[in-house]
Amino acid sequence: MGILEGKVCYENVVANIEQEKVIELNKELVVAIASWRVTEVELMESKEKIVKEKSSTITEGKHQAMEEYKASEPFEIEIVEGSLFTFTMGFNLYKTQVARLFLGVDVGHLNPEESKDKAERMVQMLVPLPWKHPRWMRQRIIG
Repeated sequence: MGILEGKVCYENVVANIEQEKVIELNKELVVAIASWRVTEVELMESKEKIVKEKSSTITEGKHQAMEEYKASEPFEIEIVEGSLFTFTMGFNLYKTQVARLFLGVDVGHLNPEESKDKAERMVQMLVPLPWKHPRWMRQRIIG
């Protein structure tokens, strides 16, 4: 029975060593998984930070480009053209409403061209060079 007891004892020692190795490997696995999760969270945070920085950079770039365009002469010319067009349309609509509401009133002497000429003079004071005039003025200057 001595040999049998020795074999059982040896098997118990080997089993204990293997069990300790499994426990140690499990601990290492838990540490590795935790480390991986921490790294994954840090990666997600850095991605979010990069996206925010990129977004703010793009927004700042668009804002700066818009401010530069607003300060440019082509923008001013577009504003003047749009204002003159809106004024003329409003003038004609007002004239039509007056003619419909007040049947006895003669609106034939109301001429938006006179107002347009005044506006042209104002534009010429703002933009004295012919190639910088609005399209409708360039046609009159050139043609």
